[in-house]
Amino acid sequence: MTVSPDYCWSCYKDEPFPTTGGVYIVCFECGHIYVTEQDLVDAYNLEIQEINRQSARERADGFEHLYSSGLPELPMKTSGDSIRFCQHCLHDF
Repeated sequence: MTVSPDYCWSCYKDEPFPTTGGVYIVCFECGHIYVTEQDLVDAYNLEIQEINRQSARERADGFEHLYSSGLPELPMKTSGDSIRFCQHCLHDF
């Protein structure tokens, strides 16, 4: 199997590498390309939303004892500056 050098091993597809302007960040583990900072923030927030939804379902299903510490919902990000890992393979940047 021949793959592009811009292939993402987490998405299993070639990444859209722009020919002008560069990219925000590339994961050197899986090869995922975040073209803009907003791409990274959106991917992060999508995962956080799912974690928060799952936590709410568990509380509603009688697992509230897992949350006895009053763990709040995880906050969303507005900037990629504090996101330190790939949202697809969890590798550190």
